[in-house]
Amino acid sequence: MIEYHESGNLGKNFYRDHQEIIEMTIPDGIKRIGESCFENCRNLRRIVIPDSVVGIHKRAFYGCESLEEVCIPDNLQNIAEDVFSGCVNLKQVTLPAGTRYVSNHAFAGCTSLQKVAIENNEIRISQTAFEG
Repeated sequence: MIEYHESGNLGKNFYRDHQEIIEMTIPDGIKRIGESCFENCRNLRRIVIPDSVVGIHKRAFYGCESLEEVCIPDNLQNIAEDVFSGCVNLKQVTLPAGTRYVSNHAFAGCTSLQKVAIENNEIRISQTAFEG
C-alpha cells in the first residue's frame, strides 16, 4: 500500500533513493507527484500514473536508471523540467492528446529512447527536451 499525504499528493522527496521499489501503480485519486519524489530510485522499472494526476513536478523520476515503461496520464498538460532525465533504459513514451508542453531536459539523457508517440499536433516541445 502506498501511503501519501491526505491532500492526495505525493510530496517532495517522498520515495527518493528507495532502491527497493521495482514497480509501482500510483493509486487513483493522487493529484500531484512532488519534486524529486522518485529521484534516484535506480531499480524502478515500471510506473503507472493514473489519470487523476494533473501535475508532476521537476525531477520527479530523475535518475531512475532502470525505468523502461511509463504511462503518462491524459490529464497531464505539462511535462516539467528534468522529470525523466537520466532514465537511460526508457525505451518509448507516449505524449497523450492532453499534453501541451514538454519542458527543458524533460527526457535528457534517455539514451535508449527509440520511440516517442505524440498524440497532440499542437504540442510545444522545448529544444532541449530530448537532449543527450
